[in-house]
Amino acid sequence: MNRNAPINEELAATIIDSVQDPVVQNLLRLGIAAARMGFVRWEGQSMQDWEQGLPAAPFDMEFFARALARAFAHPDVIRRILDGETIAQASGWDL
Repeated sequence: MNRNAPINEELAATIIDSVQDPVVQNLLRLGIAAARMGFVRWEGQSMQDWEQGLPAAPFDMEFFARALARAFAHPDVIRRILDGETIAQASGWDL
């Protein structure tokens, strides 16, 4: 197995499928898809450039999905961020 390969992909899919809110579920799918695209070597990309973009260790998709699920679980905060507020303003978190 590639030391840089994503792991726990099936568990990440289970987390995504368990989310009831369709907006949050689609945001999770977008985040996971973006992470997966980081493992793809694009046409014309040198092997060196591709390898430099890979993580230094296996990438845990389950952990990433859980982190995104927590971040996206607050649609009101997402809306306020999209409207131009900072994360601290939108969430009330003291960053």
